[in-house]
Amino acid sequence: MRLLLTIFLIVFITRIAFANELITCDEYISRNNQYITALNELEKAKINLDIQKKELKKASEPEIHYHSGYDPGKGYITSGVSVSGNITDLFFNTNTNKEKIKLAEIEVKQKQSNLDDIERKLKIEYTAKINEIERLKCLLESLKAQLRLKETQEKIVQNRFDAGLITRDEVERVQSELIDIKSKIYQNNDDIKIKEMELSR
Repeated sequence: MRLLLTIFLIVFITRIAFANELITCDEYISRNNQYITALNELEKAKINLDIQKKELKKASEPEIHYHSGYDPGKGYITSGVSVSGNITDLFFNTNTNKEKIKLAEIEVKQKQSNLDDIERKLKIEYTAKINEIERLKCLLESLKAQLRLKETQEKIVQNRFDAGLITRDEVERVQSELIDIKSKIYQNNDDIKIKEMELSR
């Protein structure tokens, strides 16, 4: 039984989970594929809105042409300005582009709302993961305290057995309980390590 405890302790020590450096909530969100996709869609919608605004400005302004040239009859260089563009067409194009801008603005709001929803969900998810890690760490401390008590108890029953006051069964019962606690610590360390890896840099 002592050999088994020694082997278990060696394995246990080699498997102790070292604390990983955890990412922040903002980093967790920025790494999420769903968030990245929604962010890209929002950026595309904003770019489209900017394009529509530029198109409106272009459509609402008549084309102005500057020209100059030499007039042989007058004997000197002449210059002038001409304006082109049908008033009806300008009015129609302006209204069309205003409608496109309204639609583009609605799309931007929808994309922003979708991104905000995803961000809120990820914050809740991140908080839940952090809380679970803290819960496991608290459980680990409790198990370590139980381990110290059980190790003390194991020494006591071993001394009582050596003195012929109790049977071997009592010693093995306590040693079995000691192994059980160490097994729980071993598993708890693994659980912490797995949870931390999900949030590690």
